Amino acid sequence: QIGTGEAAPPTAKEICFPYSELTEGDLFALLKPSGQVQGPKLRQAMRTLKLVRLDTQLSPKSGFYKKVNQPRAPWEAAYKRHSQALEAPRADFDIEHLAHQVPEECIFPSDRQDPTRFGGYAENERGYCLTLVSRIEDMLHAPALACVLKPGTSPTFSAVFDEFLRNDDARVLRVSLKYLPFADDARGVVANALGRFLLATARNGRFRDMPLLVVIDEAHQFLNRHVGDENSRYPLDSFELVAKEGRKYSLTVCFATQRPRDIPEGVLSQVGTMIVHRLTNERDLEVVERASGDLDRTVAAFLPTLGPGQSV
Repeated sequence: QIGTGEAAPPTAKEICFPYSELTEGDLFALLKPSGQVQGPKLRQAMRTLKLVRLDTQLSPKSGFYKKVNQPRAPWEAAYKRHSQALEAPRADFDIEHLAHQVPEECIFPSDRQDPTRFGGYAENERGYCLTLVSRIEDMLHAPALACVLKPGTSPTFSAVFDEFLRNDDARVLRVSLKYLPFADDARGVVANALGRFLLATARNGRFRDMPLLVVIDEAHQFLNRHVGDENSRYPLDSFELVAKEGRKYSLTVCFATQRPRDIPEGVLSQVGTMIVHRLTNERDLEVVERASGDLDRTVAAFLPTLGPGQSV
C-alpha cells in the first residue's frame, strides 16, 4: 500500500529509496536541467562519473574527472570497454561529485593545436550551467531529500520489500511518502521509480506464486503528470504501465482518489471494478460514466445524494 497517510503503525521504520536505485531519467526529473545546454552536460557528467567508478585506470583522487586538455585516447578506450554498462539506466555513480563534474563537461571537443587532446573550457557553457550546479548542491544538502540523495545506512526499499516477500506471515507492506516533499517533484519521482521497480520485479516472475495487489492512495498525485520543461520532459507513467500490463505478471493495482477527473482514461479503461462514493463535481461524474459501461443515467444521478459510508 502506497500513500501519504499521517499515522504510522507501531512497527514503522525509516527506509530510503537511494538514488542508485533511480534511473538517470529520474534524476533528470529531480534536478530539472533547463535550456539546451544543461541537459546534455548533466547527462554526460553522469556517464563520466559512472565510467570513473567502472574503470580504475581513470579513477582520480578527487572523485571526478577533469577532461580539459587531457589526452582523448585513454578516455575513449575506457568508454569503449564499458559501453554496455554505461548504457544501463541506473544512476550508478557517486552523486557527491556531480556538481563538480558538470562544469568539467563544458569543454571544447578537441584542442585546436592537438586534436588528440580534449580542448579548453567553453566559458559560455560553464556560465549556462551555474544554476544547475547550484541546484544540485542545494538538493544534496536538503534534509528532506536525504533519504534519496544521502541514504546513509538506512535500509533500502528493495531490501525491505525482499524481506516482505520472503516472510510467509506478512500480508501488508505499507509505504508512506509523508516525509518526502512535494518540492522539486520528489514525491512523484520516487513514487514513479517505486512503480517501475514493482513492474520490473513482476516481469522477472517474482509474483507468479504469490500475486501482489498494490493499493495507491491519493492516486491523482502520481498519475497523468509530467515534470521538466520542453527540453527535458519526463512522464510519471510507471503506474499506468502497471495498470496496463501488470495483470499478466500477477501484479494488480487499486487506485484510490477523490479526483477521478485526474486519472488518465488509459488507466480507467483497465479498471475492472469501480467503487464510487458521493460525487458532486460534474467532470468527475462524466469520467465515471464513461469509464463504467454498467452505469446508467438513473444510477449516475443518484451518486451526488450518497451519504457517508455509502457507495455504488
